[in-house]
Amino acid sequence: MKKYVILTNDDGIHSKGLKILYNAIKDIAEVFVIAPAIEKSGASHSLTVWDVIKVKKVKFEDTYAYSVYGSPADCAKIALLTLAKRKPDLLISGTNHGPNICQFILYSGTIGAAAEGARMNIPSVSFSVDNFNPDDFSFAKKIIKKIIKLVFNKKIKIKKGTVLNVNIPYLNENKIKGIKVIKAGNIEYKEMYKVQKKKKILFFRHIIGKKNPNRKINNDAQALMKGYVTITPLKFDFNDYDNIKQLKKYFKSNASVMGGDNKNRKSFLISL
Repeated sequence: MKKYVILTNDDGIHSKGLKILYNAIKDIAEVFVIAPAIEKSGASHSLTVWDVIKVKKVKFEDTYAYSVYGSPADCAKIALLTLAKRKPDLLISGTNHGPNICQFILYSGTIGAAAEGARMNIPSVSFSVDNFNPDDFSFAKKIIKKIIKLVFNKKIKIKKGTVLNVNIPYLNENKIKGIKVIKAGNIEYKEMYKVQKKKKILFFRHIIGKKNPNRKINNDAQALMKGYVTITPLKFDFNDYDNIKQLKKYFKSNASVMGGDNKNRKSFLISL
């Protein structure tokens, strides 16, 4: 039986990157496509809570897909809980127009959709190309197919709760230096808001400048800049275990902090 794969993204159902992703793996897997009806870049892991989510079945390449008036995480959740015909072997998010590296992972709708898959114990991968308006996906398509085959053949194992975040340089194939498995960084960008005032209203536009160069490669952003395909396993466990131990130790050895009796303890808790 062919592997069953869910494809989604944050650039929307009409993006080139999603079509490239589909065409890269349609001959090695049965593919279910579901994506936002409009671009949802920067949506992170947001969910539609109070509104009804409109979903339409639409023509997509040589098949059909589901267009969702919601977030990337909505797409993943709707597919996994309702529309997919069986539990998928893999959830793939991408191919994103623009990199998903360093601190910008936090804001990425591409990562948000993959993280929802990982949260539901589905092996998940995100793919991004280091260009916000890419035309040539030929090398990206090769890398995508290669990595997915390695996952299917169990050469690459994705642990529960983990997303493989893959970023692909937008370079000619002969300029690619290789594949580097590396941590996510916190590289400095020049960030600012351009402000315009019309009448009494202020309009803010977020602007990101160039990355600060660094000769030493010690994170995903720097490796990508140097021409490497980067693979970063991301684990979505927000617990600070060292701090949990420290706090437990403190309150255990300082029980009086909570008050010497039930009355004082209750008074202390109310004051918090």
